[in-house]
Parts: sequence; structure tokens; C-alpha cells
Amino acid sequence: MENLWPENLTVTGTKAPVIILREQASLLGEATQNIVEAEVKNASPDMGGAEENDTGFRYVFYIVAPALGNYYYKLFTIWHSVDLYPVIIRPDQDIRDELYPDADEDGIQAESENEFIRMLKAIFHSGRTGNIIQALVSQSTAP
Repeated sequence: MENLWPENLTVTGTKAPVIILREQASLLGEATQNIVEAEVKNASPDMGGAEENDTGFRYVFYIVAPALGNYYYKLFTIWHSVDLYPVIIRPDQDIRDELYPDADEDGIQAESENEFIRMLKAIFHSGRTGNIIQALVSQSTAP
């Protein structure tokens, strides 16, 4: 039987948003000697994430403190269609107020991989994110 599919089906130059998130999650653990970690989870309807008929992809980025009974702090949620980009980012309310005061509750939009990375860097470098991580480290290492 003749194969009718093109040969370049797996060749892509674009990194999926979830891959970028997972890479950054592992780097947070390295930076804090795993005192504070990050985790990326698929959003489901019971998490206030994807709806039953949603054909896109939703992920939640959590900061986690294992020493505090695996305390989870939801930093942001992302959504994108099967096309990967654009990505809608819905940051924590305080982060949104700090970085994107004019953004509505639907979130901010990254049109490309580079823009997504730039927005993630801003979120990770925000004062609110730093305060959350510092507070969790302090509580996790308290005698």
C-alpha cells in the first residue's frame, strides 16, 4: 500500500508552550535547591479550566512548597488552540495588576513563541512572584 502522508509530519521549529512551561518549572527547583518547585498541570473543568466542548489546551502553572505539605500556589493559567500560538495567559490577579494593569480578566495574549517567553520572564521576575517564592522558602526552612 502506498503511504499518502507527507514525509515531514514531525518536523517543527516551534516549541509547544507546555514544553516551555515544564522547562521553566524544572529550573525553579534547581534555583531553590528544590525547597520551592513548580508544576504544570492540565486544566480540567473541575479546576475552572477547560470546558467540556473546549478543543484547545489549558495548563496551570503552580509554585509548590513540598515541605509545607505540598502547598500549591496557582501563578497563572494558559490556553491555546491546536495551532500553539497565540497563547492566552491569565496571571494571578496581583501579577496582572502589577504588570498589565489595563488587561481584562480574559488575560493577555502572546502572538508568538518569543512573545510568550518574554511575557513569562516578566511574570517570573515580577515583585509578586518573588515575594511568593521568598515567603515559601522562608516557611519551608523555618526550624
